[in-house]
Amino acid sequence: FSDTGRGLMARRHFQPGDVIISVPERCLLTASTVLDTYLGRYLRECSGSVTALQALCVFLILQQQQQQPGQWGPYIAVLPASYSCPAYFSSEERSALPAPLRQEAEAQVAALLQDWRGTRPLVRLLQSLFPEPVSRVFCKDAFRWAWCSVNTRAVYLPAQPCPTLAGGTGSLALAPILDLLNHHPSAKVTAGFNEATREYEVRAGQTHARHSQVFICYGPHDSQSLLLHYGFVCDANPHDVVYATVGEIRGRL
Repeated sequence: FSDTGRGLMARRHFQPGDVIISVPERCLLTASTVLDTYLGRYLRECSGSVTALQALCVFLILQQQQQQPGQWGPYIAVLPASYSCPAYFSSEERSALPAPLRQEAEAQVAALLQDWRGTRPLVRLLQSLFPEPVSRVFCKDAFRWAWCSVNTRAVYLPAQPCPTLAGGTGSLALAPILDLLNHHPSAKVTAGFNEATREYEVRAGQTHARHSQVFICYGPHDSQSLLLHYGFVCDANPHDVVYATVGEIRGRL
């Protein structure tokens, strides 16, 4: 699409209530999925110390390193090579942000580093899988890519029991194809996991003409929130607000 790049096009006319797209549970990449792979053995050795987010990040890096792509190879191959959220900003770029956003951006970087360091016990167990030091494979840049892939693209499912993981549950899921839906603040859809069909569904809340781009709304996010969490801003965003510090307000009084 000329205005958004990649996106999803309606191949037919959609009415409100129609299912636009559905992804079967078996095609969702979740913490439970990861536990059922060879990585599950190592996660059990670190029982209770790795979160669902960290498990997904380590799995993405492992899959990216495989010479023979597995089931998830085609999906991971089309993920962006980098992202435009503040975790990818230089320190100089973050320092140029407005004060409230700068604080959030620094907190994001701190959370990323904390999650990366928290995977070290698990990563050390994986050394036998690689000829080179695992510290090179699971370096900060690789983890940043995986962390942003999950945080900018994941959907939420009802909490799944994962006693092996920290917190005992996992609700994050990467949904191939579905995550090609672009955000628009005026899009009207409903999205969620259908317990009856065991599929994650997106249903239209408005009509969509054939061959038009179908959008999803991530929520009533202002531009600073969109930049922080997803790495983009919207023109004419009806949810925009102006942030001001107490000092700035006092200076205008």
